[in-house]
Amino acid sequence: LRLSAEALRAGGFRRLALRAEGDVTLPADVTLDVGVGGEVTLSGRALRIDGTIDAPAGRIDLSTRPGQGEVDYALDAYALSLGTTARLNVAGQWVNDLPAVNAQAPTAPYGIDGGRIRLAAHGDLLLAPGSLLDADGGARLDGGGQLTAGKGGAITLASGRHGPLTDAAPLTARLLLGGELRARALTRGGTLSISASRLLLADPL
Repeated sequence: LRLSAEALRAGGFRRLALRAEGDVTLPADVTLDVGVGGEVTLSGRALRIDGTIDAPAGRIDLSTRPGQGEVDYALDAYALSLGTTARLNVAGQWVNDLPAVNAQAPTAPYGIDGGRIRLAAHGDLLLAPGSLLDADGGARLDGGGQLTAGKGGAITLASGRHGPLTDAAPLTARLLLGGELRARALTRGGTLSISASRLLLADPL
């Protein structure tokens, strides 16, 4: 199945949910834009994201899973991979409603709080260097000069338990964090949750 990102954008859809029994790919030259507060949910046997998903102050949920009755112990069989050009954006907006800048009352929806990104792989979770997960908080300056700061969002990352459930020593699914993770804000930063087979916290060599 081939879907046109331009057609989805022109249709004005704010919530997009796709579930595939096979692999799902988003090429580098494609942007899925669901607008402020929008939601994107993609699920498949394996996911490869090289393009951009824009959901300012919204939600992005990507996951991989085996098909019904399917068993494959290859390390990359159910991988969720973000390439070097991948961009997942749920950052809050920066809004300036001062009359000198915006003479008309605001009519477009806006969201200043960072949204939520969830990546859950049944197998490997791979974030290549150059990839970006952005859940920064924004802010709004209203017509009277009052600044309201948005909160940072939430990023959740999980790699799978790889191997048969009866195996005493299952293969270890990889979680590689080569990309950039953001959930900054003016006053209240966001949260990062990680679930993996093994974790080592250390300064770079």
